[in-house]
Amino acid sequence: MPILSDEAVAVIQEAFNEVDTDSSGYIDASEIKVLLDKVSEAEGFEAPSEEAIQARLEQVPTDEPGKLKLEGVIFAIAMMKVLAITILLFAAADADESGKLEAAEIKSVLTNVHEKIGEPVPSDDDLDKMVEEIGAPVEFETFAAFVIPVILALCGVGVE
Repeated sequence: MPILSDEAVAVIQEAFNEVDTDSSGYIDASEIKVLLDKVSEAEGFEAPSEEAIQARLEQVPTDEPGKLKLEGVIFAIAMMKVLAITILLFAAADADESGKLEAAEIKSVLTNVHEKIGEPVPSDDDLDKMVEEIGAPVEFETFAAFVIPVILALCGVGVE
């Protein structure tokens, strides 16, 4: 299961071509903002501000400083989607709103992720090992560092 559907990639490509008015193959922060506004509406997520985009562009190694190619935009949107899913998973599992997930909550998330993606759910022993690997309780940052590679692997994306 890909992170972005073929339709989503087509929407991104179309939006990229619309905002790349000089046909340079690169777009800057203001153009990325226009693109993300269009894509976020189609994909149902909140687009970041132009300032947030510019701050991220300054941290990302690119061929052209402060600008992205189409492939970089597709990758960034896919990662935003995975992060948004991770935030929703954490919030849904944190029933007591403690800001931490206990072992049972982590196991529930892992089970749900496997089921939603259509992959076999790990055995209870394997789930226990996964939870032991990250420890419990865990705050969001630890949870995200663990579960994002799991999501990406289940979607067939290689993670180093």
